[in-house]
Amino acid sequence: MTTNTSPTTFIHPITGKPCKLGRRPVRRNGRSRLRSAMMHKFLATVPPPTANEAADNTFGITAWGMMDNDTLGDCTIACPGHLIQAWTASSGSEVTVPDSVILSAYENWCGYVDGDSSTDQGGDILTVLQDWQAKGLGGYSISSSAEIKVDEIRIQQGVYVFGGVNGGVELPISAQSQVGGLWDVVGDGQTGNSAPGSWGGHCTAIVGYDVDGVTLVTWGALQQATWRFVMAYYDEMHAIISPNWKGPIAVGQLTSDLQQIGM
Repeated sequence: MTTNTSPTTFIHPITGKPCKLGRRPVRRNGRSRLRSAMMHKFLATVPPPTANEAADNTFGITAWGMMDNDTLGDCTIACPGHLIQAWTASSGSEVTVPDSVILSAYENWCGYVDGDSSTDQGGDILTVLQDWQAKGLGGYSISSSAEIKVDEIRIQQGVYVFGGVNGGVELPISAQSQVGGLWDVVGDGQTGNSAPGSWGGHCTAIVGYDVDGVTLVTWGALQQATWRFVMAYYDEMHAIISPNWKGPIAVGQLTSDLQQIGM
């Protein structure tokens, strides 16, 4: 359980810019659980990656942008923005959604009132995904989404098949000193500064992996995290089907099945 639900400010040691959190606790409903079961049935048919396989969907992007996550706790909106960057870059025409669009989505989907800091309370991933599918983000819509298990193989499949994974993490305070480097578990991963959520809830776009861990986008930069860290602190993972990602495996029937379940 997140111990700090309001966005928390931290100065990035490399960029020097403020970094805020802002993911609210996990929300699920009956339909989201049905979609998750459908997704796992599909992924069970996908051959697992080999032990030495790696995927990199960063496509050489160097300017990811903060997407207002330096001044607002809008990480649940910034994450979709970063996934759009990766998906569009895969076709050779990377698009960065304007900050004005990110702000509008944070207002309309998460209840933020511009200029009223008391309403800067972050958002939950499921609500954002529902609104993203229904309304699009800067003209970029998604076909469906489904939660997957926080499992090494499932995350690898999510990155490989769908171009990235939307991940919710209960960050420990110990992760602060590792920002810009490698997120790894410090100590027992359960108590003190290493306790899950002792820093706060956050949302990141996982866009790559290798045998050692994952590559994610957050606060306008790439961040590495070990598999041990992922398993200890991530409690929510969503695979997203986007028409802007041309993956290696056909997902037409899966998309139809998920859409029939609804949001």
